[in-house]
Amino acid sequence: MGKDCHYQPNDVQSLKQRLGQLVHEPSAIVQIEECRDKSSIMHYQEAPSRFLKIYVKNPKYVAQLRTHFERGVTFPGHNCMECISETTYESNVLYALRFMIDNEIGGMTWVKVPKGKWQLRP
Repeated sequence: MGKDCHYQPNDVQSLKQRLGQLVHEPSAIVQIEECRDKSSIMHYQEAPSRFLKIYVKNPKYVAQLRTHFERGVTFPGHNCMECISETTYESNVLYALRFMIDNEIGGMTWVKVPKGKWQLRP
């Protein structure tokens, strides 16, 4: 988020609606989480910033949203239209790789699933 961004935690619902409109799927955004006091790898020497972690319903929305964020996303704020226009992070990581990282699954290794913790999908 930009340094002059006035995004507030209670803006989550309006941002979710706006992003859903941009990808033409109202329920595309599952969750938006604010991460405070983080630093990007490129700007690690600067003061920590706030980041938004956006969870989507389908991996196909990641590339679409990345394009919109890089162009600038406007959404209704408290008093005016706010604009978030920033670099996205990890938006080019393949879905399968992101799944493996999030679940601590190494490549070319066995995955053990405890009995009773899974079921076949119809």
